[in-house]
Amino acid sequence: MATPRAVRIPRPSRSEPPTGPGPAPVAPDAAAATEGGPDIGAAIESAPDVRANDAARRRARRLVLIYLLPLLAMYLGFLELDRLAPGGSSVFGSIGTLVFTGLFAVLALAGVLLTLAPVPRAVEVGPAAVVVVEWTGRRRTFPPLPDLRVEVVHRYPAGVLSDASVVTVELTGGKRRRTYHLTDGLLPEQRPGRTRADR
Repeated sequence: MATPRAVRIPRPSRSEPPTGPGPAPVAPDAAAATEGGPDIGAAIESAPDVRANDAARRRARRLVLIYLLPLLAMYLGFLELDRLAPGGSSVFGSIGTLVFTGLFAVLALAGVLLTLAPVPRAVEVGPAAVVVVEWTGRRRTFPPLPDLRVEVVHRYPAGVLSDASVVTVELTGGKRRRTYHLTDGLLPEQRPGRTRADR
């Protein structure tokens, strides 16, 4: 009588995914995206629209150069005349030269500050507020765009100083009022509360 042989039943390896009925496996990244979908969408919708003030900043930098170069030329010319004049003093030896040097520094600094101060880096337009990022990095918050009064005071056409037109605008929101130089079209001109008959 023959002895019975053992029958081997193949088992699936641990590395192979189980087959058969049941929910399909979900990748971790897809599951995370599914779980956080609504929050991500809400964050995207509430994110501010950052608008860089490129043309106005280029115009301001070129104005600074146009102002500083002649001023520097006059200062150097004065020092040379003082050195070559009969009985002239050394470059930094006389009180007159020191006074003129101080005056040059004050004029140069004042001109740079007056030119760059009203030119912000960017404007962030969000659903809850409009934030102006000034040239120093300071952030000034205004009401949202529908409640913000934007009035164009002056318009500078495109030319040598800037490849796009620049406008001087007055922003009024609540008790805050500021004047800035912005790239034309960065903020639409509007006057909330103004009726059609007033226009």
